Amino acid sequence: MKAFLILPWLVLCLAWPITSMADDAQPESPPWSELTRDQQSVLEPLSEEWNDLPETRRAHLLRMAERWKGMDSDERAALTQRLERWQAMSPEERERMKSHTRHLRSLSPEERQELRQRWERYRDLPEDKQERLKERWREMTPEEREVWRERRGRHH
Repeated sequence: MKAFLILPWLVLCLAWPITSMADDAQPESPPWSELTRDQQSVLEPLSEEWNDLPETRRAHLLRMAERWKGMDSDERAALTQRLERWQAMSPEERERMKSHTRHLRSLSPEERQELRQRWERYRDLPEDKQERLKERWREMTPEEREVWRERRGRHH
């Protein structure tokens, strides 16, 4: 059961770009035989390929394993659900999601706050109005969507 919950998480970590490598110091990423018993337990699905992974990827996975160990069961369940959605995405959908994430990270704090407020207003709408807005968006051409974004001050 434990491996079942961890496997989707590890797959996402392998697919997700390494974005948190901010410092110049080379991260520590020991070979499999030098990992602690706890680290090996969490990362067990990767045991066969661990030593072949790039060092930066191994360091990233070690950090993610530490975060996983610190989560309670509700946090793990929520993460597992997000990872299952990630796994169900096509490569094109994953790339769009990564692009969107990069765009969100590039926004200023004020722009992010405005986006959060817009999202909260959308979530507060009745479900039928949300559906109408989604349908309207789906019916727009890419050019119409760009005009809509520009009118709202968004250029992505």
